[in-house]
Amino acid sequence: MLKYFYNLYFQYEITNDKSKNDLTSTFNIGYFSTNKKAKEIIELYREKPGFKEHDMDCFKIQKIGVNFVDDTKNKEGTILYELSHEFETEDKALLQSL
Repeated sequence: MLKYFYNLYFQYEITNDKSKNDLTSTFNIGYFSTNKKAKEIIELYREKPGFKEHDMDCFKIQKIGVNFVDDTKNKEGTILYELSHEFETEDKALLQSL
């Protein structure tokens, strides 16, 4: 059975003065059982230091489908694991596709 979760992350560009290359900083805030809960967290974070210096469009919500073998009714007690890999690239098209 397919269940949906909502990954809330924050992403912004950093200008590196030495090399004049822009870098993108991305960090995960968390996974939520509903889109509404993810939006509530944005409201809590948007005025905190480190977030308020950036535009609201730096907050991003990604809907992710997870296929469960059983009929899991309550998503809130579910533990999700994420495998990630960080890398540096100058390919803007690649960055926009992520």
